[in-house]
Amino acid sequence: MEIYFYCTYEHSSAGFFLTRFTGRELVPAVNGPCGPPPVVDEFLSYDRFYLLWRDLCERTQDPQQETFCQGAFLGLRSLRGKMSDGRMGTGNLVLLAGKEEAAALKRIALSILGDYDAFVSQVFQWLSAGGKCGYQLDGSAFCAWLERCSGEASLRWLISREDPLYRILPFMVRREEMRTERESLRLAVCSTDWGDALLTLGNESVWRSRPVCALTDGEFGRLFMGRGPLWEMF
Repeated sequence: MEIYFYCTYEHSSAGFFLTRFTGRELVPAVNGPCGPPPVVDEFLSYDRFYLLWRDLCERTQDPQQETFCQGAFLGLRSLRGKMSDGRMGTGNLVLLAGKEEAAALKRIALSILGDYDAFVSQVFQWLSAGGKCGYQLDGSAFCAWLERCSGEASLRWLISREDPLYRILPFMVRREEMRTERESLRLAVCSTDWGDALLTLGNESVWRSRPVCALTDGEFGRLFMGRGPLWEMF
């Protein structure tokens, strides 16, 4: 699994700096042909989504043609919080999984969304100023969290079936492999109007109508933020 951070903090002389997690620490992400894959670069370069979780598939010209999962993508933008050294930070995080890692990324995504506020706070507690990139990560703590999340397999709901969140749960917890490109989207939080956001997703005819699981920032806030845990994973 490839993991990228793109962060800065108050009074930073370097500003935003793109890094890659090696499994132990953050290192500068190489630019150019050997740099991050286009799907990562596009997400970080264009202000279209605050959050994008999708399965990756081969894009086709025929929107009805059957397609197959090639991996999974989870990106979070414009996170804000207090770093472990007390500085206010702004961060972006991307996780890119191959086909064999898609199930693990799904469990990680559900762990994040189960208590989104707690996760954002935790991200910045792992970060501090310093190191070769201007900011550094507590790699041991982050790895322990990843291992715990990717190993958890079951959910216990803490919300009622009348909760509005239930209308988008089928997209997030879907187990069967997608058959069409439109089924690849699990959750999106748009930072722009849908007409601009869909440019990231591929075939315009497939995405012209906004899916139920594509939310505005306000809708996401009402469903996922300020509510405490929504489910538990074990």
